[in-house]
Amino acid sequence: MNRRVVALFTKYYYDCCSQDELDEVFDILRKGEYAEEWSSMLRQEAQLLEHDTSEVEMSQKEVHMLKSRILRSLKRVSVIGGEQGNNVWRWRRIVRAASILFFAMGVGYFYSHMAGRNNPSATAVKQDMSPGKKAATLTLGNGQKILLNDASKGELARESGVEIIKAEDGQIIYKSTGKAQDANTTNTLSTQRGETCQLTLPDGTKVWLNAASSLTYAPAMGVNHTLRKVKLDGEAYFEVVKKSKSRFVVESKLQEVTVLGTHFNISSYNDEETVRTTLLEGKVEVKRGELTNSVILKPNQLAIVKDSEGIKVQYTDVETIIAWKNNEFRFEEQTIEDVMKTISRWYDVEVIYLNGKPAEKIIGTISRSHNLSTVLQFLSSLGGVDFKVEGRKVYIS
Repeated sequence: MNRRVVALFTKYYYDCCSQDELDEVFDILRKGEYAEEWSSMLRQEAQLLEHDTSEVEMSQKEVHMLKSRILRSLKRVSVIGGEQGNNVWRWRRIVRAASILFFAMGVGYFYSHMAGRNNPSATAVKQDMSPGKKAATLTLGNGQKILLNDASKGELARESGVEIIKAEDGQIIYKSTGKAQDANTTNTLSTQRGETCQLTLPDGTKVWLNAASSLTYAPAMGVNHTLRKVKLDGEAYFEVVKKSKSRFVVESKLQEVTVLGTHFNISSYNDEETVRTTLLEGKVEVKRGELTNSVILKPNQLAIVKDSEGIKVQYTDVETIIAWKNNEFRFEEQTIEDVMKTISRWYDVEVIYLNGKPAEKIIGTISRSHNLSTVLQFLSSLGGVDFKVEGRKVYIS
């Protein structure tokens, strides 16, 4: 194998390929070149990760056995911390190696299988879609709307004794200039499909807003120890500044979350049946709507709230939950339907299932910076489904 291919393999393994390099990797896999060499390198990497992986075979049949084995092991080390935390790290790397294996074999299998049907590609794309971007709309208390993508850096507005600034990196920062003038004034920061934005509130709390989401808050929130309360639609990650005399409350569909100072993520989309709150640091209380029952979350725990049901708590992989904040798609045994909901929000596309919703589940990680065609090609190799893109519609069969 020449040095160029070795370099490509290494960069792909560590997820640092450029768009052109990824296209080159896909082309190599489609042609079936260097299959034995790539398999050998995977074996070597697996042996470094886990001593007993020498039993892994590089056949289509054994891929499914390896996948099941990895999933069982991940479930055994789902509680992160201490020695178990090291196990999770080790198994994540095994999953990464395995996902490359699934990808390599899946693409080869697909193209050989489809060749007899005169179909040259698993992913037919007439018009590619660029990834989402940093952008949002800020609605002030007087109803004025500011398109942040078009706004210049520097001061955007002043209201309720607060200066609103757009920083060099595009995030929005609220700075208190004195006492609040109107505690009842509210602002709303909203992202469309294909947009994301970062916000710093006047109390110093940082918020990352995912695509198709909105956050409503008082611009003078936290001044003079007032109650810090926000309303969320969609998904956001919070790093809340601790203030002993001022609680921080997040109101969303079906629930209310109360904290003093902590890091957590809430996913509360209207097209989802559940609301999911994940705690990374500190402690939060999750209350089910108007009901009196509530739960206290510990780090690495996930609270799931569903209409007409109680609150379910379980341990989770927090890095998977907040992958979007780090500009990644990270899927851990998720259905095609759940995966495509995430994809549709980021690329602003409509998903249409031609033959019902596939039962396949996806394990894999890919950057959110890639064009839609690259991501769909990646998913096709992992999930065994076909994609066809026409305009802003993605057809799945």
